[in-house]
Amino acid sequence: FQIDMGNPAKSTHFGRPFYKMPKELIGYYKYKAGEKFQDKDKKDIKGRKDSLAIYAVLFETGDGVEYLDGTNSLTSDRIVLLAQLKNAKETDEWTRFSISFEPVAGRTIDSEKLKMGKYSLAIIMSSSKDGAFFNGAVGSTLYVDELKLYSE
Repeated sequence: FQIDMGNPAKSTHFGRPFYKMPKELIGYYKYKAGEKFQDKDKKDIKGRKDSLAIYAVLFETGDGVEYLDGTNSLTSDRIVLLAQLKNAKETDEWTRFSISFEPVAGRTIDSEKLKMGKYSLAIIMSSSKDGAFFNGAVGSTLYVDELKLYSE
C-alpha cells in the first residue's frame, strides 16, 4: 500500500482473486445525505445533493493490472461484470436491495482463466458516490447489513 499524494484516489486498491461466477449481491441499507454538497475545493454546490454508491465488479487481472482503484473502479476496460444499485433513496428504514451482475460492453468470462484465479472481485460502498474525487457532503452516512453474494 502506497499513498499517492498527487492523486489520492489511486491509493485505494480494490479486488481480491475470485474463482466463481458472481450472480447477485443482496443486502440492506440505510442512507442519509449530508446537508451541504461540496466539491474538492470545499466550495458549496447549490442544488446538488449527495448520493450513495453500492456496486460490485468482476475484472480480469494480469499484464500488470492486479487491482482497480478509485479512478477506474467503474470505468476500467478490464471490468467484465457489474452489479450496481441505481435509484437508491434516503431512508431511515432498512431497505433491501438485490443487484444482479451484468456483462459490461459485451465482455465474457473465460472459464479457464476463472479457474486459474485470473479474475478479481471488488465490492465498493460509499456514502458519497463521488467521494473518491473528494466531492460530497460532510455527514453523509451509509449503513449496510446482511450482505450476501451469490455465485456459481
